[in-house]
Amino acid sequence: KTIKDYILNGLQHVSHSVHCQVGMLYVIDSHLNFFVDNTVLLNLVKATHKIVSDYATLSISRQASRNNTRRREEIERYLNVGLTIVDCIRLLAKHMNNNNDYRSFIHTLLYLIEKSSDENVLKAIINIASKWIFNDGTYSLKLSPKEIINLLLKMKRLERLGNLELYKAYLDIILKLFSQQNGPEWLVKLQKCFMIGLRCNDKVYRDKFIAIFHGSMKKSLPIRMQCLLSQDWDGLSDSFWLTQALDLLLTIIQQ
Repeated sequence: KTIKDYILNGLQHVSHSVHCQVGMLYVIDSHLNFFVDNTVLLNLVKATHKIVSDYATLSISRQASRNNTRRREEIERYLNVGLTIVDCIRLLAKHMNNNNDYRSFIHTLLYLIEKSSDENVLKAIINIASKWIFNDGTYSLKLSPKEIINLLLKMKRLERLGNLELYKAYLDIILKLFSQQNGPEWLVKLQKCFMIGLRCNDKVYRDKFIAIFHGSMKKSLPIRMQCLLSQDWDGLSDSFWLTQALDLLLTIIQQ
C-alpha cells in the first residue's frame, strides 16, 4: 500500500487512528500541494462530518461526567479530537473552491461555531473566515454575502463564551468591515454584530466602536438625540443599552 492508500483507508473508515492519518495528510500537504486530489478531498469532507459528529457527542459526555474519575481522560480525548478538526478544516479551506460541494463545509463550520467551546477550533474558524471575507488571496473559495452574514451572525455567540481573545478576534473582523470608506450594502444586516462591540469589556475596543458610530452620526446635539432615540437597539436588547447611548451623547456635549 502507498501512503495515499493508508490515508484514504483511514478517512473512509473513521476510527481512533484517523487522528494520525489526518495529521500525516496535513504535514504532507504542507510540502506537496498536489497530494490532495479530488478523491482525497471528497473523503476528507465525509471524514470531517463523522469526526465533528463524534466530537459533539464527546462534548456532551464530557459535561455529563464532570464529577467522574474518567473526566481527565475524556477531556484529553476531547482536546485531541479538536486538534484533528482544526487540521481538517484548514485542509478543506485550502483546497475547497466554488466548484466543490463547499456548502456542506460551511454548514459544518456553522455547527462548530454554535456548539464548540474549544479555543483551537474556534480560533481556526475565525482565521479562515477572516481570509474569506477580506479575500486576501489565501483561499480560492469565494463566499456570497449571505454566507458571510450567516457566519458572522453565528459568531456573536463568542461574546458569551468568556474568552476575550476569541471575542476580540471576532470584533477585529467587524471593525475592519465597518471601517471601510465604501463598505458593501449588506453591512446593514450586520448591525447587531456591530452593536455588541459598543459594550465590549475591553475599553480600547469599545472606544473603537464608539468612534465609528460617532463618526456616522450628525454632530448637532438635537439631531444626535433624535438619531439615538430612533436607533434600533435590538442588538443590545439583552443589556442596559442606555449606557452606550449616553456615551454617544456625551461625546457631543464634551466637544
